[in-house]
Amino acid sequence: MKTKLIMPAAMAFIVAALPSQAGFIQYSDPTVFYNDVGSGLSVENFESVSSGTVIANGAMLNGITYGLNDSSIDFVINNTVDTSSGENALATSIGPFLDLLDVITFEFDYITNAFGISFSLSDTPLAGELFLSIEGHNFGIEAANPVSTLADGSLAYFIGVISDDTLFNKVTVGTFDDGDTNFDFVMDDLAVNAISVPEPTPATLFGFCLFALFGRKATRFLSISRIKEK
Repeated sequence: MKTKLIMPAAMAFIVAALPSQAGFIQYSDPTVFYNDVGSGLSVENFESVSSGTVIANGAMLNGITYGLNDSSIDFVINNTVDTSSGENALATSIGPFLDLLDVITFEFDYITNAFGISFSLSDTPLAGELFLSIEGHNFGIEAANPVSTLADGSLAYFIGVISDDTLFNKVTVGTFDDGDTNFDFVMDDLAVNAISVPEPTPATLFGFCLFALFGRKATRFLSISRIKEK
């Protein structure tokens, strides 16, 4: 087993050495998203958790920390609303649905380059009325492209995002209130592609050593200069 400790300065040096050409691809079809991500994808569908189970606001389940902007509300696994797969979905402690203006965060204990999530909505949203935020980029729901209409009349939607070179460990689900459409929703099938961080190459480590050595000498020089000034 190898244990890797990377200091913040070293991480900054490594990131600076990487190419910067961030690009995201958005998906409204889960099948296409799953195929494009490939075998590394893991999906949390909440079927291994009993209905009624409470996930406290800020608590972790299977490597994902769940957060909501209202600290008085927790998450609850619910099976009373139709979903795109299985019986269970992610709801809240105040009812089976999340509401407009709720802000939900998913934070992973690993990094990823792909995230997808399914929604069951009680009504048709406006374009972008429900969206994901990743690294400062928003990806709105494609209102005209539901995946399906479920047995209870609710609409199944999907938002998936793959980045070609931007890694992240946090996703926010947000909404905006247009004063007209008012829908409720639950969430299901959180799909995440965990990425392994490669060990630094010898050239990168050598560069960091030079960086650290220079910083040490600069600190020593400043200390000597201050002593002389006194």
